[in-house]
Amino acid sequence: MNASTRRELSQRFREQYGVVTRAQLAGLGISSAVVRHHVALGEWELLGPRLVRLTAVEATHEQRLLGLCLVAGPSAIASHLSAAWLWRLAEPPVRHSVIVPRSVSGRYWGGDVHRPKEFPSAVSITRRIPCTNPLRTLLDVGATCSPELLDEFVDRALASSLVTLEAIEAELVRSGRRGRPGCGALRSTLKWRKAIGGDKCSVLESKALKLLYRAGIKPLSTEVKVAADLNYRVDILLVPGLAIEVDGYAYHHSAAQMTEDASRRNRLLASGTRVLIYGWRDIVHNGYRVLADVHTAMANLQRAPRLAPVASA
Repeated sequence: MNASTRRELSQRFREQYGVVTRAQLAGLGISSAVVRHHVALGEWELLGPRLVRLTAVEATHEQRLLGLCLVAGPSAIASHLSAAWLWRLAEPPVRHSVIVPRSVSGRYWGGDVHRPKEFPSAVSITRRIPCTNPLRTLLDVGATCSPELLDEFVDRALASSLVTLEAIEAELVRSGRRGRPGCGALRSTLKWRKAIGGDKCSVLESKALKLLYRAGIKPLSTEVKVAADLNYRVDILLVPGLAIEVDGYAYHHSAAQMTEDASRRNRLLASGTRVLIYGWRDIVHNGYRVLADVHTAMANLQRAPRLAPVASA
């Protein structure tokens, strides 16, 4: 290889997570004999018949997924659980998935290839990998995964502002007319959210709302400012004078944050709002106890006079 070819090849490796296709190598004028030479030296590794990996680069999921896209052709894009992982909605799958137009044939090493009736009209790029947009991703995983897992993905997509309830509904209207798989499952996940208003919540808040909804408890609202001066926000307002706060570890684990939370909740109590506080384990694994607490607190609130606000000094 001359110096110009080496520079261009090095750039390809950098841009493509350390993988290139045999076709790309041929396009640079690199022969099969040169490929065999570098493989024999241990500098390159063959990943199936069409892909070459630079051994000095760490093997990653990004590398595997982009490699699958490259060998599947220029129109291939990451989809299903692979796209959900790229959007940080899911863990990396055991086998990555891409979609290609129905006119593209063949099998590809190292992953699953889907050929849907309706190929995406728009392609997103995330982490330098082409993939379906978040709305199409939710539809695709809705057609292949369990309702519980789809709920998790929708929770995370809403919490990270990748989508909104309005955008999901618009996509369902558009895709439903075409009979797209996944529409029914995705539509089912919206029922309780629309009933309660769980579109601006964290993942843990969303789980708490779902727990309440399934028990027949409909909170007044979420992310509500309370107290006389409206300086305090509660996660879920069950009824006037009773709220739920959920503590996700990512935002409440530091000593400073815990001190601030305790001070804020003391002021809420002083202003006349009782607060029930739960963590991830409570909501996810001990929901029956959470519901028992809520029923007891609501019953006690009806029997007892509401706390009078305490005037600040």
